[in-house]
Amino acid sequence: METFSDPIIKAIAKAIDDSTEIMKNIYKDKIACRILSSPPFELNSRKVKSSPKKECKPLSIPITYHLLVKIGKKEHLERLIEYGEVYMNTTKFYRDHDNPEIGDPYEGALYIKDGRVADFRDNLYHEKLFCMWNLNNIFPLYDDIIHSNHYDSDTGYTDIALDLRKLSGFTPGEDLYMVVINDVCQFNQRFKEACKKQRIEFVNARIVEYYDEYAIKPNIRLSPFWKRLRYKKQQEIRYLVKRNDRDPLVLKLGSLKDIAEIHNVNEHCLHVAGTLKKNCV
Repeated sequence: METFSDPIIKAIAKAIDDSTEIMKNIYKDKIACRILSSPPFELNSRKVKSSPKKECKPLSIPITYHLLVKIGKKEHLERLIEYGEVYMNTTKFYRDHDNPEIGDPYEGALYIKDGRVADFRDNLYHEKLFCMWNLNNIFPLYDDIIHSNHYDSDTGYTDIALDLRKLSGFTPGEDLYMVVINDVCQFNQRFKEACKKQRIEFVNARIVEYYDEYAIKPNIRLSPFWKRLRYKKQQEIRYLVKRNDRDPLVLKLGSLKDIAEIHNVNEHCLHVAGTLKKNCV
């Protein structure tokens, strides 16, 4: 079954599967990415100081921007960027997790009827997932994530600062960090190579499509890349592999320092600047 119906979304899904040419046909604007210090945030009645300005490398495909963001504990993300350690949990883990930002009792659903799960997929322990926030200039951004938005009519440039604390309910009370991957194609290639080396079945990497559990027809077969509409703000991309056991999986991609950076979520906004349309947000 075709998961995506819109031609542009289909094209993006193929682009995520290392199709550079499709990316070039979709995106036409020159975009640059950078992490900049934000004005001090108010955090628990105290101000968090801004950090010095720090620039990212230009994207490997300079005609567009396409970024992946992983938010989590510093110790975990340091291992992600230092060694390329990708920790993948089972679909069953996400179905049973009691944190509503992480877990969803509908995870692994195969069919939905009258707003309830009618049937689950088999072997939810065998499916291993790695999930990140996906950012590009096709999918709309949500107003409550946008920290500031400035359009320069003379240059045609728009600079958007995103406050990712709005997405950081995964581990309440923790000092959260973000890894920003600015070369998606290279990350995808290393991910697939790691699967091959570790003899893991790579299934796919796709942008998640969101559905309304009360509106979807009962004969629609859901895929692992579908999620309930209430999670749409996460703008998620999923990497799915399969292995015939019940345990989590750690893939080792090697150092990601050349294609990614790590920053404190509370001290930085994520800025994207480029020749975006004025109404892009």
